[in-house]
Amino acid sequence: MTVEKLHEIISNPETRKREDTQYLTDKDIFPRILKLITSARYELLLVSPWIYHPEICDLLIQKSSQGVLVKLISRPFKANDNNKHLQTIEQLDENGIQIAFIDTIHNKIIIKDAEELIQSSKNLTQTRSSPIDGGIWSNIPSVVEQARNDFFSVYKRRFKS
Repeated sequence: MTVEKLHEIISNPETRKREDTQYLTDKDIFPRILKLITSARYELLLVSPWIYHPEICDLLIQKSSQGVLVKLISRPFKANDNNKHLQTIEQLDENGIQIAFIDTIHNKIIIKDAEELIQSSKNLTQTRSSPIDGGIWSNIPSVVEQARNDFFSVYKRRFKS
């Protein structure tokens, strides 16, 4: 899917939804992430230092097999990291997910179809709930576009030493 096609879809008043931003509590984040991934039609952009939640991994692979472009920015695996992170990265890579490794990644964000995003403090792992995790969901075009631009700015760094 080209950028032009995504902008055409976003700017079409018939496909455009009401603009909104919502704060997500810890209990809201994971269900909204699953909904966002499940509803993707064209593109999923993810940033997460660690990723090893089996349900998220399965959904990303499923979306990729359906023709959705899935790109991930994550941390490179290090000797003291959880082996589940390496196994998940390998599985995603084997199933066509495009992955860039940036050592200093801390952000956690998912952008769907250049239409909406979730940015949160929650890693995409099987960690327990935490009352201090929170996040933001938004479908405001200027916010999503800026996040998407930032994603690609960082993603392109994989070519630089």
